[in-house]
Amino acid sequence: MDGDPSIVAIVESPTETERKKHPGGRPKGQPNRATVTMRYLLEQIVAGQMVNVDQALRDILNGRPAVIDAKTGVVVMKGVAPNPMGFTTALTNIMDFSLPRLTRVEVKDDRSPPDDITISATASPEEAQQAYLKLVQS
Repeated sequence: MDGDPSIVAIVESPTETERKKHPGGRPKGQPNRATVTMRYLLEQIVAGQMVNVDQALRDILNGRPAVIDAKTGVVVMKGVAPNPMGFTTALTNIMDFSLPRLTRVEVKDDRSPPDDITISATASPEEAQQAYLKLVQS
């Protein structure tokens, strides 16, 4: 691989203050040069393939007719049937690499359910407010 000087220039050298904080190496949380270089190269590869990725996803979703040589009648490329489920699977697989994964969180409420509170139609606004506050606080 030919060395591209622009790739190496992505990582800035640490300041004198950062060197004092971490005299043994790079600042905490900063990826090493190899990681930065690989991420940059992969980003460039993916950016150059976006048109192909878009077309491939469209082919999965909508299908693609077979390509037949007009002169010989030979099938040059087999057709693909529409596959909406395959499209969803492909899109989900792509998202695994491009979006942070969310984690399900379960919240348990061990409190007993609130008592029923009835507010009569003839209650004053103050009485209604007091009943509402009692419900919220229980």
